[in-house]
Amino acid sequence: MIRIVSSSSSTTRRIGYCVARYMVRSSRKTKRVILLSGDLGGGKTTFVKGFLHFFDIAARGASPTFVLAKRYSLFEKNVRHIDSIYHIDAYRLRSFADASLVGLPAMLADERAFVLIEWPQRLWKKKPRHALAVSFSYGKGRNERILSFS
Repeated sequence: MIRIVSSSSSTTRRIGYCVARYMVRSSRKTKRVILLSGDLGGGKTTFVKGFLHFFDIAARGASPTFVLAKRYSLFEKNVRHIDSIYHIDAYRLRSFADASLVGLPAMLADERAFVLIEWPQRLWKKKPRHALAVSFSYGKGRNERILSFS
């Protein structure tokens, strides 16, 4: 497990950016699923905004809590081996069956996409194989967050 302490939202965005850069360079044959768990206001959406910024996507607004899922197309971004990024907010879902209604199985099967899932514990009891899990917790300072990667 790797732990990174972020002292600000801009640092959390930068960490998301660096994770995207690393995954694009190293994940040709591995799954591209990132599970983001933690309390409300813990930095999950801020991390996603940084991840999307690597692909020159300006994510306006907040997490897709009310639409459940957003798809970002990378066809015009000229990114090797990646066509889409899916961002799912499972906060209002109760099970994987609920997530099936928004197409999560197809998203997970898409070998040319990244899938970022907030609140994955609502869908699975155990982390899916080959997924990167990022847990967000509050640090000592007001804006400090601790990101734990496994």
